[in-house]
Amino acid sequence: MLVPEQKHVRFRFAALHSRDFTLLWLGGIVSYIGTQMQLIGTAWLVIQTTNAALWLGVLSLCSALPMIVLPPFGGMLADRVNRITLLKWARSIQITLPLLVAFLLASGHLQLWMLCVHALLIGQLCHLRNLFLSQNHLTTLPKELGQVQSLLKLSVDGNPLTRLPETIGQLSRLQELKREDE
Repeated sequence: MLVPEQKHVRFRFAALHSRDFTLLWLGGIVSYIGTQMQLIGTAWLVIQTTNAALWLGVLSLCSALPMIVLPPFGGMLADRVNRITLLKWARSIQITLPLLVAFLLASGHLQLWMLCVHALLIGQLCHLRNLFLSQNHLTTLPKELGQVQSLLKLSVDGNPLTRLPETIGQLSRLQELKREDE
């Protein structure tokens, strides 16, 4: 017989029973670790190159500025192009940029302004945080969706959903739910 504490732990990780969600979750963790390593490495490179805290602040501003300025344009872009294609392009660029910086550094051609542009681009690409399941011909959503506690926006419009899972009520941080039937 399970102790109440064990039931709570089993319920907390119920979403990981879905193979697809587990792969998505693990991929997100690996991506996040890589992004943090990249940010630390870039900051270290700026400090080693300039020995000036001002440039470190400029680099931080460059990585934060896209989060403030570009979200409305990203939303318009996501509404006008295929989301899978957009995601593939974003991830490809996110992988290519650090390789380009490494090549420029190894060849001795890396300049400080290039790191600032790099930080601007990575700052925009790393903050795709909303779940858009629009136009996927889904008839149901998994009940494990309620376990995604960090979800702020969920778009399921254009799907012939018969009902939403009851666990959607557990999404305490959800600010926007967009649902229009096909």
